[in-house]
Amino acid sequence: MARKLVKEVFMTFPAAEDQLEDIRSNIRNVLSEASLSDKSVNSVLLAIEEACTNVIRHAYLYGPGVIRVKVKLYPDRVVFSIFDRGRKFDFDHSEVPDLDRYVRTGRKGGLGLYLIRKMMDSVDYFSRD
Repeated sequence: MARKLVKEVFMTFPAAEDQLEDIRSNIRNVLSEASLSDKSVNSVLLAIEEACTNVIRHAYLYGPGVIRVKVKLYPDRVVFSIFDRGRKFDFDHSEVPDLDRYVRTGRKGGLGLYLIRKMMDSVDYFSRD
């Protein structure tokens, strides 16, 4: 039997890197109502920030746009949805990074989706054409 929805929150932010702290702060406030450990809260915040950063950089190419975040709190889980109207992404064919190569070469960036997938129980991507 599915657990009942406790709370649903919608938030809208300008798609700009200077908004990331505001996004984190707003998400943290919503998560304060969930019974999550500090580690889980920090994992969620990092995953949300990485996803929003990817939208800003890759979907909108640093141009104008809007990021919408929906948070659903259930007694046993939290579900996030992030919406944008930027360029779509080939989620299913994204490469798994070679972490040894990253360390050897000192490469920075490019680990956002990898981190998101590692930290969340499940990650889905949908595109409306």
